[in-house]
Amino acid sequence: MKVKYKKLLAASVTVGVLTPFLWGGGTACAEDIAFNDTTIEDDDEHDIISGGGDASNSENSLKNSVTVNGGTVNGVFGGMSISGKVYKNQITINGGIINGGISGGFTYFPYDSSAVAGDVYDNKITVNNGTIAFVSGGEVAYSYLNSSGAISDFSAERFKNGGNVYSNTVTVNGGEITSGIIGGSALTGSALNNSVNLNGGTISGSVIAGEVRYPTTNSAVTGNSINIRNSPNLSNANLYGGLLGSNYSPTDNNLNIYASKITAKNIEGFGGVNFFVPDSNLQDTSTPILTLTSGSTNLELDTVGVQVSGYSNFNTGDTINLLYNSNGLTSSVSSYNTTVTKGSTGIYGLTLSNNSTELTGTIGERLGDTENVPSIAIPNEYAIDIVPKYIKNEIQTDNYVDDDGNFLDLENDKAQIAEHIREQHSSEFFLNSGYSNLKTKTGSNTNVKSHSSNYDIGLAKTLLSNSGNLFIAPLFEYNHNNYESKLKDGKIGTGNVKYSALGFVARKMNNSGFYYEGSFRYGRAKNDFTAENFVVNDVPQRVSYQMHAPLFATHIRVGNLKRINKNNLLELYGILAYSRQNGMSSDLSTGEHVDFSSVYSHMEKIGYRLTTRTSKVSRIYTGIAFQYDSNSDSEASGEDWSSSTAGAKGASGILEIGWQFKPLKTVPWMIDAYATGSFGYQRGFTAMAKIKKAF
Repeated sequence: MKVKYKKLLAASVTVGVLTPFLWGGGTACAEDIAFNDTTIEDDDEHDIISGGGDASNSENSLKNSVTVNGGTVNGVFGGMSISGKVYKNQITINGGIINGGISGGFTYFPYDSSAVAGDVYDNKITVNNGTIAFVSGGEVAYSYLNSSGAISDFSAERFKNGGNVYSNTVTVNGGEITSGIIGGSALTGSALNNSVNLNGGTISGSVIAGEVRYPTTNSAVTGNSINIRNSPNLSNANLYGGLLGSNYSPTDNNLNIYASKITAKNIEGFGGVNFFVPDSNLQDTSTPILTLTSGSTNLELDTVGVQVSGYSNFNTGDTINLLYNSNGLTSSVSSYNTTVTKGSTGIYGLTLSNNSTELTGTIGERLGDTENVPSIAIPNEYAIDIVPKYIKNEIQTDNYVDDDGNFLDLENDKAQIAEHIREQHSSEFFLNSGYSNLKTKTGSNTNVKSHSSNYDIGLAKTLLSNSGNLFIAPLFEYNHNNYESKLKDGKIGTGNVKYSALGFVARKMNNSGFYYEGSFRYGRAKNDFTAENFVVNDVPQRVSYQMHAPLFATHIRVGNLKRINKNNLLELYGILAYSRQNGMSSDLSTGEHVDFSSVYSHMEKIGYRLTTRTSKVSRIYTGIAFQYDSNSDSEASGEDWSSSTAGAKGASGILEIGWQFKPLKTVPWMIDAYATGSFGYQRGFTAMAKIKKAF
C-alpha cells in the first residue's frame, strides 16, 4: 500500500496494521528530557503536531503533552524518537478534526537505519470530543522508502529489534473515531498490558487492545484489555483482544463490559470476557448485555467472569443473558460451570450454556466468600492502634529548677518549688504537635505503614498541697493518619484515619518524687479505606468504604523522679493504656453492607529518662523504653458471611532523645522537642514539639 506524505492512516481491518509513514514536520527535541506543552485552540489548519521529538531525534522523549481544543490537524504525537524510549506523554483532544490520526508515543524507523528501537510505554490519550481518523496509544513503525526514495520490500530481519509497546492507555469519553483504535502496536517486539477504555462517543473500524505486526519467536501479546462503560456507540466496530501477525492471540487478553445493551459488529482474540452485570439485566433477562451483528462469532475463551452489584437481589435459577449473535455463535464454554461474584465478597455458582445464537448464565447456590473478605477489616483494626501513641506525648510538669538552672529536690526544696509555681501563676497554655512514620507488623498483614500528624491543645492548672501538687488539664486532641496496608496475598489497601477527641489529664506529684497520673479521652474516628487491586474474575478493581465510630482511650502512669546531682535527674516510669473503638456498619463501593465488630487495643510500657542540665536555660534528655502492644481480633460480617482478622501483638524497643529550652522565670515560655526511634513490632520514628506558656 502506498503512503501519503505526512499522514497517519489505518490499514487492514483484519490485522489492524498501522501503515508506516514519512515524518515531515513537528517540534524537534534533541534533549533527553522534554517538558513541552502544546495547545491548539484556533480554527486554523495545522500539519503535524508533536509534543516532543521528530525523525531526527535519537534521545528519549518523555513527559510531553499536547491538547487540541479545535482547528484541523493532520496528525498529533505526544512524543517521538528513532532509537530512544518514548514514555509518559499525554494527548487530550477536546475538539477539532484530526485528519490523519494520533499516537501517544511513537518510534520511527527509516528503512536504511540499523538503529535499535526504544520501548514505548505509559503514554496516555484522552478523547473528549472532536473527529479523529485513527488513535494509537503507542506504536513502533517504519518506512517503506529507502534512501533513494524508492519503495523497498519489507524485511522483518532488518527491524528485528523493534522495541516493546506496553502499559499505554487510550480513553474515549466522546467524539468520533472513524477508522479504529489500537492500545499498543509493536513492530517485531511485544505488546503488553495496553488498555482501551470506551466510555462514550462513536467508534468505527477495528478496536485492538494489543498487536505485534511482524512477530518473532520472542514476541508476545498478553495482558491487553478493552473496557466498555456507559453507552459508547460501537455498532460499526470490531473488537479484538490480541493480534500476533495475522493470527488472533487470545491468551490473557480480556474484554471487560461494565455496561448493558452494547452492540458491536463482532469480537475476536480474547481469552476472557468479563461481564459486570447491571441490575437492569437481572430484571430483564430477555435483553443481552452484548449483541453482535456481523458474521458468526467463535468464542475460544479460557474464562468467562460474571459479577453483579452487592446491592442486587436475585434467586437461585435466575438467568442472565450475556451475549447474542443472530448470525451464529460457537463457544468453548458450552455447559461450563463457573461462578458469579456478588459485589467483591460473595461467590455463587453459575452454569454457562450456549446455543447457536446466545450465551447465558444460570445462577446457582451460594458457595462461600472471596479472598477479599478478610482484608476488609484490617484497616478498622489498625485505626484503634493510633490512640495509644498519644500516651508517649502526655502532658508533664516541668523538672523544677532554681534561678541558676539547677534542679530542685522535690522533698528538700519544696518551699522553692511552691514559690516557683506561684510566680508562674500556676496556669499554663500548651500546644503539642508531632509527626510519626512507623511500620507495624500485624497478625494477618505483612505490615502496615503509617504517616501520622497529631496535635494537642489545652489549659493546665497546678494546685498546691503540703504533700506535693496536683496537675490537671482539659485538652482537645486531633490526629490525621495516612496508612498503607500490605497484605500477604499481594493486595494493598490505602486510607486515612481522622480522629478528634476531648479529654482530661491529671497528675499527682508527691514531694518524694513519686507521681501517678491518668487520662480519659472520648471522640470519634473516621476511616476512609480504598483498595485498588481486589481481584474479581481475574480483573483488578477498586473497593472502598467509609466508616465513623465512637472511640475512647484511657491510661494510667506511675513513676519516680530522683535527683542524682545538681545537674542530672533520673526518671523511672511505667504505663498501662487501653482504648476501644465501637462497632459500626458501612456500605462497600461494590454494594455490600458490612458490619464491623468493636475492637480494642492495650499497651504496656516501662522505661527510664535521664535529664541533664546543659545551661541555665536548656536541658537535654535521653531515654530507653520497652513497649508491648496487643490488639483484639476484628470481625466483619455481611449477607450470609462473616470473617475475622487476627489482632496484632508485639514488643518494641524505643530510644528517645530530646531538648528543653526553659527561659528564666521572667520569661514564661518553654519549648520541648524530642524524637524517638522504634524497633521490633513497630519500626520507625516519631518527632514531637511542645510549646508552653505560663500566665
